[in-house]
Amino acid sequence: MPLRRSVSCSDSMVSRDGSMRLLWLGLFLVATLWSQEFRATLVGRVTDPSGAPIPGASVAVTQLETNMVYRSVTTETGDYTIPFLPPGQYRLEVEGAGFRKFVRDGLSLRIQDRVRVDVALELGEITERVTVTGEAPLLETSSASLGQVVSRQTIVDTPLNGRNAYLLMITVPGVTITGRDNTVYFMRYSAAGDARGISSMSISGAPGTYNESLLDGVPTTSDNAAIIYVPAIDAVQEFKLQTNAFDAEFGRFLGGVVNASTRSGTNEVHGAAFEFVRNSVWNARDFFATSKPQFGYHQFGASLSGPVYLPRLYNGKNRTFFFVLYDGSREGVPRSFVSTVPTERQRAGDFSDTYTRVAGQPARVTIYDPATTRLSGSAYVRDAFPGNIIPASRQDPAGKAFVGIYPQPSATGDAVTHINNFPLSYKDPVLDNGISFKIDHQFSDRQQFSIRYFWRHFYVRGGGAFLSGATSRSVNRYTPGVALTHTFTLNPTTVLDFRYGFSRYCATIRSDSYGFDLTRLGLPAALARIIDRPVIPNVTA
Repeated sequence: MPLRRSVSCSDSMVSRDGSMRLLWLGLFLVATLWSQEFRATLVGRVTDPSGAPIPGASVAVTQLETNMVYRSVTTETGDYTIPFLPPGQYRLEVEGAGFRKFVRDGLSLRIQDRVRVDVALELGEITERVTVTGEAPLLETSSASLGQVVSRQTIVDTPLNGRNAYLLMITVPGVTITGRDNTVYFMRYSAAGDARGISSMSISGAPGTYNESLLDGVPTTSDNAAIIYVPAIDAVQEFKLQTNAFDAEFGRFLGGVVNASTRSGTNEVHGAAFEFVRNSVWNARDFFATSKPQFGYHQFGASLSGPVYLPRLYNGKNRTFFFVLYDGSREGVPRSFVSTVPTERQRAGDFSDTYTRVAGQPARVTIYDPATTRLSGSAYVRDAFPGNIIPASRQDPAGKAFVGIYPQPSATGDAVTHINNFPLSYKDPVLDNGISFKIDHQFSDRQQFSIRYFWRHFYVRGGGAFLSGATSRSVNRYTPGVALTHTFTLNPTTVLDFRYGFSRYCATIRSDSYGFDLTRLGLPAALARIIDRPVIPNVTA
């Protein structure tokens, strides 16, 4: 009956308060400092019809879903850079004195894209417009990183057992799931203790402990390289799996990098609700099986997004957006045990009917009296208790108390040995609840702010072989996390981006007998006081 209480926590954090001085100092000592970024960057050069660069041209990029505008001005060489663009659809507009306005719609920027769009302005009045549509897809030419983006459409359209979006990583060449023998890798959103859940994957041949996971640019990898938190399908915008040759910002990992972004609200109000049910009632019986294994699994949730609107107080259209999600699951995990417990006569010290099998034949189990141990020649011998019965006066109170912990037999068991006399079948309850909340706000076209919070609680109660305090325990896993991002454009060539993130995976395993008074078993009070985990102890022969 091994029972105990244990707590283990893993944290992942960036940008601690104590390092703020170094952070601000670094902003002035370096020309360009890239963090682990998930947003896209648009670069290019603006030229006139002869190919000469146009300095001072106004460049604006508008996110179509939110009408949020990001601006820049071309340098003396005609170059422009607009960083930190959330994945989505955009419209590019370029204006210059003496030239027609250039407009290109349908720019699709994905997670961590760094794409180049060069613009050749035509002579004419600024009130005239040149609109470009149907051009070739954008190509990333400024990075040699190898990877694959899994889009929002792919995540939504692909049937996923357990609704784990990260399971789509196995569609990327070079990725192998190493924990296939344990189904928790697809049935759980978060890491599952020693099983490591979806973290059990090899990328480009490297062990799973060599990988990194980022969510909105914030690490979500624990100290044992397990993914602390996997967002629900409805909260994932898209993610990119980089398998090799990634940039220096990810240089401390030898495997791969999972870089995901969460969904944000838009100017349109969107809501969704879902429920998925799996039950053994709808399953077919295996041809060779006598019955169907019991199974029940429910997943459900709802999401809502849109502009922040407070009647008569605030209208956040084009400025402030929210996204909120709740998702949960309920599962009954079938358990089956066949144990052997003391019979009524054995509890009273009567072993006259206790047998075992030797070469298939019944053989009595003899109980010897330790008080009769003596040296006979070169060996010690003992006498058996008369009638194979231990007198009540010889039975230790602590031993009788221990025997009382065992349940009474629920079946006859073997007709001769009486083993396997306590069969038990039931379902362990598994509960999972999670929330995700995100706010995006644009103070101006030069300043944006975003905050995202997630929390998940996973609970399972394991009844054990006896379904009692002697063998039962509960497991609680908590996964909270927060991320803050503040982007401020000082001028066309200087952008300050501050990001803080914190995530934690904390697992508590608690025996149902925690707090048990060991003196009830007849153990000395002095011994009970020095035991730091007061539970029913494990007894071995």
